[in-house]
Amino acid sequence: MDGINLVALIDGTMQGRGKRIGFRTPDGGERGRENRLGSPDHALIGDRYNLLACLDDERIEEDMLFDLAVDPGERHNLVEELPELVASMKSELKDWNASCLRNEEGLDYPAG
Repeated sequence: MDGINLVALIDGTMQGRGKRIGFRTPDGGERGRENRLGSPDHALIGDRYNLLACLDDERIEEDMLFDLAVDPGERHNLVEELPELVASMKSELKDWNASCLRNEEGLDYPAG
């Protein structure tokens, strides 16, 4: 099973997530994009930064990075200012997505 121990959250001692969490939203064609308010279909959220990204290189211009500590409304895109962070987070997001795909095929947690 994937996840983290939530005892520290429940007892109020958790200071941060410590591990980034990935999300993906199926595109669903133009209607799916509309439902996402035009944002990319994958996200990686950490304690401070949120990366919204499309995993194919043809849509790299749609990537967005936000500093949640100073911009909780996600209005200032930092992609051009922090390209190394974007690259690192995008690589992590691609790895996470590949794991999701393996899991959907039953390859991450084989029965037995």
